Amino acid sequence: MSTHRWMTDPLNITPAVPVTNGLDSQETTILKPVTTMDVFAQILSPFPTRVLLPLTTVSQRFHALILRILHNRLLVSASLKEYKLILECFHPTSKLTEPHVFCKYLGTDGLSNKYEGKGSLYENVTTAQQLGRLSSLYSRFRPEVTVEESASGHRLTPSTDNEPLSPDQLVVTRPINLEEDENFSQLCVVVNIVKVMPGSNLLLSTITVEDGVIRVFRDWLKEHKEHGRLNKEVPILWVGQNKNVGLKVRVREKSYLNRPAPVLLHRDEDPFTCYELYIDEAPLAPKPSKLVVNRTKAKGGFRDSIRDQYIVTHEIINYLYEGSGTEDDPFSVTWIPNDPRNPMNFSAVRKWCYTILVSFVTLTVALVSSAYSGGMGQIVKDFDCKEEVAILGISLFVLGFAFGPLLWAPLSETFGRRHIFTSTFSLLTAFNAGAAGSKNIQTLIILRFLAGFFGSSPFGNAGGTIADMFPASHRGIAISLFAAAPLCGPTIGPVIGGFLGSGAGWRWVEGFLAALAGVIWLCMCVLLPETYAPVLLRRRAEKLSELSGHVYRSKLDIERGQVTMSKTLSTALSRPWLLMFKEPIVLLFCIYMAIIYGTLYMLFAAYPIVFQQTRGWSEGVGGLAFLGILVGMVIAVACTFPDNMHYAKLCSQTTGRLAPEVRLPPSIVGGIALPIGLFWFAWTNSPSVHWMASVAAGMPFGFGLVLVFLSVFNYLIDAYTIFSASVLAANSALRSLFGFAFPLFTTYMYQNLGIHWASSIPAFLAVACIPFPIIIYLYGARIRKRCVYAAEAEAFMERLAAMRQSGSPGGAPAPGNPPPVEKSESIMTRDDSEDSEGLSTVPSETMLDRRASRASRRSGHTLRQTATQYEENPYDIDRINTRNSVISHQR
Repeated sequence: MSTHRWMTDPLNITPAVPVTNGLDSQETTILKPVTTMDVFAQILSPFPTRVLLPLTTVSQRFHALILRILHNRLLVSASLKEYKLILECFHPTSKLTEPHVFCKYLGTDGLSNKYEGKGSLYENVTTAQQLGRLSSLYSRFRPEVTVEESASGHRLTPSTDNEPLSPDQLVVTRPINLEEDENFSQLCVVVNIVKVMPGSNLLLSTITVEDGVIRVFRDWLKEHKEHGRLNKEVPILWVGQNKNVGLKVRVREKSYLNRPAPVLLHRDEDPFTCYELYIDEAPLAPKPSKLVVNRTKAKGGFRDSIRDQYIVTHEIINYLYEGSGTEDDPFSVTWIPNDPRNPMNFSAVRKWCYTILVSFVTLTVALVSSAYSGGMGQIVKDFDCKEEVAILGISLFVLGFAFGPLLWAPLSETFGRRHIFTSTFSLLTAFNAGAAGSKNIQTLIILRFLAGFFGSSPFGNAGGTIADMFPASHRGIAISLFAAAPLCGPTIGPVIGGFLGSGAGWRWVEGFLAALAGVIWLCMCVLLPETYAPVLLRRRAEKLSELSGHVYRSKLDIERGQVTMSKTLSTALSRPWLLMFKEPIVLLFCIYMAIIYGTLYMLFAAYPIVFQQTRGWSEGVGGLAFLGILVGMVIAVACTFPDNMHYAKLCSQTTGRLAPEVRLPPSIVGGIALPIGLFWFAWTNSPSVHWMASVAAGMPFGFGLVLVFLSVFNYLIDAYTIFSASVLAANSALRSLFGFAFPLFTTYMYQNLGIHWASSIPAFLAVACIPFPIIIYLYGARIRKRCVYAAEAEAFMERLAAMRQSGSPGGAPAPGNPPPVEKSESIMTRDDSEDSEGLSTVPSETMLDRRASRASRRSGHTLRQTATQYEENPYDIDRINTRNSVISHQR
């Protein structure tokens, strides 16, 4: 008696073992014991692949178990089960008459019969690459010959004819006709995966996995005929452009006896010829079939760009990347043409929406820094502290601006801008909420410092986000909008804080700031995508490595090599100070902007003295005095539009690179307006003078403030291109230190010197700084040649200009990605491989043609862009392109 029992195993991998008993000659069954891994296989089999993949890193045994489960799923998906593969192969003139053919599944090549990691599929690869190799396999399908035709067209019906057919009758054929004057003939190839309703011929779903063209050239046919290769039945593999589908074909000559030959034929003229194309098989990569079976869709839309940073579409997977896919020569991942995930390719509406969002984020942080002043008088009363101690709530908040950007900028290089934005703003919200419930002045001041430290991330990342989306030629207005935000925000804060503090108390001021930060945080979580290209490409490379089993790395990571977090932080924290103290241009402008910025925050302590204590205004009305400064800032921002248009016009009229000093004339005008406004305020702030005079004095101050800031920002970026991030970080750090210090001595200064002379001191400092932009405008070019960092940046720009004018490919992706359709036995002989271009894919471009066409497109762009400007992100370039420079070796 024989008994066979099988365990209920979704993978069908644990059969009982039947053995024969020699004593009674009866076959008995010994059940294989159930192992722990079998139990895990039962538990994990229902879970989707996305959930199972992270478990492969738990242990080697889990890796083997997950490999078995995915192996089985691949077998199921590769056969298409409820789906059908339909092949269309027709001459362009017979598209409506040539029938479709169903294809029969013949198996999946390359899959091992053993699930434990043995066999050809898993040889010569590391453990980490075994999962990826699963997606590099392919399934074989044979076109069936019978198609039932009807009056309405070709009805898709699989073959059911049981009559034996000859081998040639079992093969689908297509004619290839060449007229006397034709050099080649072509056949269109369309492969669809469809689902047919049971019991009918209606299609429930369809997806096109290949739409290409086979070209057969006369010279190729003639050469193969002369060498007798056509008569040897040599199979040839045609592979589609996307490397998803292939056709294993044979070419035979076919004679037409009924067709009359021409009477007169020139000896160099080729007569009419006819060949037959025999289609034996249609190899198909499993990835398209998995897309259909799992009903997944290509990602890349708005919501996907925000939620998923590992987006890979069909085009991204099959793009021809430079490299060979090994550890020594990985595939170099760059943006593909018309890449929807490239921030530079966002629509104009999306770009400006994101620009407005990050500018408003920056304005919010600046507003939070100054709105505190509206309830400062109540804080002094509630906590019974001195006014100088209460002012620390502003000073320490601004002190966080000095140190925060130095940390958030390098961290964004690793984790991306979006993660830094959302994580730091959530903490800003939390610390503002905590400040609203503070029980003593010490807690309030500490929480204000932490809020400023974590809230300072937009000062570096917001500008970087804009630079991620806009090229340099279109960046001016967007950067102006962003740069004005941290200047306008402090003037709006006292207005809101003053009225809210006088009406509801200082705790409601902090509560409102927490609510505002929370709303902005939610908007960023829902609306703001990742825009930092190095992080996006790095994560794309990780996803491609996971899917293919080959080694992919982003182009920037390949060029700069492995950079540790400690090295990145060391550079980010040290280089700004080196630039400040070794570059006289950087030092002069940092001091100039620090004095102006410190004066702005000094006014947050001076205006309450002048308007509330001296004139007797309330906190809410006293905050309205800052509107004069705000009006001047708005006028200055409006003036930047014609200035940017003038600069763009100069770029179009210049064949070389514009000198950075062209950016400085607005700063000269602003530098003159600054002391005018400050002296105006100093000697009109007496109660005997109408309040409108002192309020209006803020207009030239705000006007000059914005003009100087924007002009100097643009100059530093143009002069220190590859070091601009460090230069701007140094500028931000020093001016934040001045913004921290100036409010601390303002009260003592006004008490000892009086409101007139105390207000005149920053005016005298502004007068002393007037020559700074004039000197740099006249002698900046000569000074920069003697500065180490500025000279290296200038040399970099000269090399960039020379490369662009020569049309150098300079890193253009070259084809190098091996096709996913591979087989251990060659279906194209060595002789045929030399002539593979005779049976080609359209569009048919060789590697040289692709490089030449890309170089020509770049050359055309260079000719149109006459002025060689720096197009990269000025906020990140000094951590990317200077790894091998002399200075970078020192630090």
